[in-house]
Amino acid sequence: RRAFHLDGVAVLAPGDEPMQVLASAGDAPHRPSDADDVQPLSSGFVVVTRGPALGADDHRVMRAFLGQLSRALEQQRLREIAAEAEALARADELRTAMLRAVSHDLRSPLASIKASVSSMRQPDVDWPAEARDDFLASIEDETDRLTSIVTNLLDLSRLEAGVLRPVLRSTSM
Repeated sequence: RRAFHLDGVAVLAPGDEPMQVLASAGDAPHRPSDADDVQPLSSGFVVVTRGPALGADDHRVMRAFLGQLSRALEQQRLREIAAEAEALARADELRTAMLRAVSHDLRSPLASIKASVSSMRQPDVDWPAEARDDFLASIEDETDRLTSIVTNLLDLSRLEAGVLRPVLRSTSM
């Protein structure tokens, strides 16, 4: 603003009217329609100015400045994209680790249930009543364990989807 003796200058982000003001100085216009001069930047950003018209030399310097500003805005946008990609990668790693843990937790009770049922179905073995009761108790316990794991997974998916919200309250230790 001072370098070009302008009354005001603003950098506006693309979007609906009125555009979002990213930076401003002086009596800056907040809409392109209110500006004396509008200079487009990359990705839809614009620089709007209010003040006297610039000469040819000032326009050349202004274009160089605007080129640097365009590159800076593009770098900022790329940093934001990189940060989002990094967050998504971390979330994906967490999901993968959880899937591995959950698949192990699901296999353990299933293996016990399968072993008990397979043992009871052996046609060449006549199991005593006590052994059959142990097999059935094992099947029941492991089924309850499996049900608990699946319920927790469903609750977790509801929490992630925002369908279920946790209720925080004080608890006595």
